[in-house]
Amino acid sequence: PQAQAQGLSVQFVIADSADVAGDGTPVRVVMAESALPAHVAYRAVPKLLPYVFRVADLNNTPQYPLLPGPIDVLRHGQFIARYDLPHVPAGGRFQLTFGLEDRLRVKRQIIDEVARDRGVLGGTRRHNYVCRIEISSFLDRPDVVELSEHIPVSELDDVKVALAPTTSGGH
Repeated sequence: PQAQAQGLSVQFVIADSADVAGDGTPVRVVMAESALPAHVAYRAVPKLLPYVFRVADLNNTPQYPLLPGPIDVLRHGQFIARYDLPHVPAGGRFQLTFGLEDRLRVKRQIIDEVARDRGVLGGTRRHNYVCRIEISSFLDRPDVVELSEHIPVSELDDVKVALAPTTSGGH
């Protein structure tokens, strides 16, 4: 199909005719198909869930918006999920999840969580949090897992937040 821009709207010219009953029965008519460029990654947030997800960051490259509504996600022709897609403008970015990757496992373990008062009158308090995150891969090749971990941020001048020098690199 060809998309013809009409100011704020888009008109699709469909090459094939379609039969649409007048009794209110829903009918699917393919108006357009687009292969969208995507960056696919493995992502995990072990503090929230002990799973690794396959996620795609997509860019809506066609010259028309994607309207809000249900979208079916398939991988290798197999149905994975149905999501409610928000309005995505032409050129807009959006994200889709392609389910769990069960060949990757993530585990978060609290090693130490200590709160200490310092000073004679207890005016200084120090908190120390130590956790270990383990990722196991049963993939047939090396790959990258994007890991997100909560690190507090202070908005007060008298509260300082710092990472220990023993923290793994790449944060």
